[in-house]
Amino acid sequence: MTKSEITVVLTNYRRPKNVERILESLRTQCTNYRIFVLDNSPDQSYRWEADWLLRSIPSSPPAPRWWMASQADTEYVVCVDDDLAFADERVLGDTVSSLEKYPSTAVGATGVQLRDGHAYRKGRHLGLENEPISQDMTVDIIKGRYFAVPTELLRKLPFLPLECEDDIIVSSAIENKIVPKVLQGRFLELPTGKESRWHRNEHWSARETTTCSYFPMNSGNPSKTDSLGSG
Repeated sequence: MTKSEITVVLTNYRRPKNVERILESLRTQCTNYRIFVLDNSPDQSYRWEADWLLRSIPSSPPAPRWWMASQADTEYVVCVDDDLAFADERVLGDTVSSLEKYPSTAVGATGVQLRDGHAYRKGRHLGLENEPISQDMTVDIIKGRYFAVPTELLRKLPFLPLECEDDIIVSSAIENKIVPKVLQGRFLELPTGKESRWHRNEHWSARETTTCSYFPMNSGNPSKTDSLGSG
């Protein structure tokens, strides 16, 4: 393990100002970290202070971030979307503590418990802007907005995703996933503007299709235990 405990992988599409704000919030963190940035924006003129800056084909899916994450030389790695900044200086530290508390487990700020025939949208969406939680909760899918995992576990995955709904694909290959209570209320929502996919029907359609492909019905994937105590 290097001096840094966790690598933060950021993705920029069309929100360079958001990336700047995330980097500013990272500088306040008490935990040692490294920064990787995947830039697939049409305008790739920006230069950020990062340990690794990778330029990809403009407007391509963010899936290469998982390959970048698997190359980290820190014990843990977290992928962060470009619409979420850190609200206080201990977010990364508490993320590491959660990963240490639940070995061989992925943790995140938001997640989905699949229900009703494994439909994504009808599942139970937990954390942040979704249903609030009062204790650590097991989930089937960690949403890609904030997805932390032991780096070694990521390296052992049988594949890395090429599709846009990459968080669903990675979640399907990791057995244990938890949304900890300690990560709630610890982030700042950044503006998404008209580039946001959240309000597009094709976004939800793609999420449903990918979920059906990687979480087939009657597969036994949904967790039998919803909560893990007060944590």
